[in-house]
Amino acid sequence: MNKMNTSAIQAATPARSFSLTNNRAVLALAQFYSHLLEENIPPTRALHLLHAQIACTFAVMPAEMPMLLHLLLVVWAGVAVWQCRKK
Repeated sequence: MNKMNTSAIQAATPARSFSLTNNRAVLALAQFYSHLLEENIPPTRALHLLHAQIACTFAVMPAEMPMLLHLLLVVWAGVAVWQCRKK
């Protein structure tokens, strides 16, 4: 490979991998949940809790939608809540 291609590949490669759990907003959310629940909540569990809150909100929203879509939203909420369990 010539020098130009090598530098182009290095520029396209991220210097470090992106991790959502190290994001300041997610860390702040984890601290909020930890304070609220009075136990240590890691960032990954905070994301699971947020996912469950969003899914449950959409599942119980009163809206004119087909029954199949409403059923899918309820299933989504159930799966999101199931993911929140402690392992």
